[in-house]
Amino acid sequence: MKKKRGAFFTVLLVLALLAAAGLVWLLAPGANPETPPVVLPPAPTASGAPSGVADDPAGEEIAVTPATVQAAIATLARPGSYARTFYTELFWSGGSRADELDVWVRGENTRIVIRGGDEEKNILLRADGTWLWYTGADGAYRGPARTGDSDAWQTLLRYEDILSADPDDITDAGYTDFGGEHCIYARWRAGELGYESLCYVSVDTGLLMGLQTYDGEILIYSMHSSEPDISTPDDDLFEPPSEEQ
Repeated sequence: MKKKRGAFFTVLLVLALLAAAGLVWLLAPGANPETPPVVLPPAPTASGAPSGVADDPAGEEIAVTPATVQAAIATLARPGSYARTFYTELFWSGGSRADELDVWVRGENTRIVIRGGDEEKNILLRADGTWLWYTGADGAYRGPARTGDSDAWQTLLRYEDILSADPDDITDAGYTDFGGEHCIYARWRAGELGYESLCYVSVDTGLLMGLQTYDGEILIYSMHSSEPDISTPDDDLFEPPSEEQ
């Protein structure tokens, strides 16, 4: 079990290094399975209890189940512009690390502020470059623009991984409320190491609202998000710092 946790921590360490890509540019994030259409469950009824079932065009009722959850999640899309705050925590024997992340997205631009320990790290991803700087420190690091997924820069594990999971490894799925959003949830076993993850994905925004990963019965990673703001963030959030190193 220690070896398994070690491998998982290696993945998270790589993500953390990617978030510090101003120091190690070669580790920047780099370079959808086809699924049948599915009708998502309706929002909760007036009583607040979601039905978890929807009607498809053929008139049949489709529930979000382990058999249909991959198709349901594949229909979701994240908004082009939004802002939110989320929290991640990594646990290991004898300790843990917690980070708070503010994220603003506008088209191809992403601004991330990571607060953890005694430092505040700023990351700006644009089509014309990538910047990293620390609040209160002189200078900023600039690297080339990289085509890739900003999730890695957010040290955020991707819920889309469930789309490539073996359907037999999905043990539970359905529809519930989480973090103020109507969500699809799914529980699945991940890969050869056998970690079990539970994710909550907003039906309205396609954003990951929560994720927990377990090694057996031991929680080793958790993430939860505030309710997203879907309005367009201000332009000045995506302006590069004036000083560069």
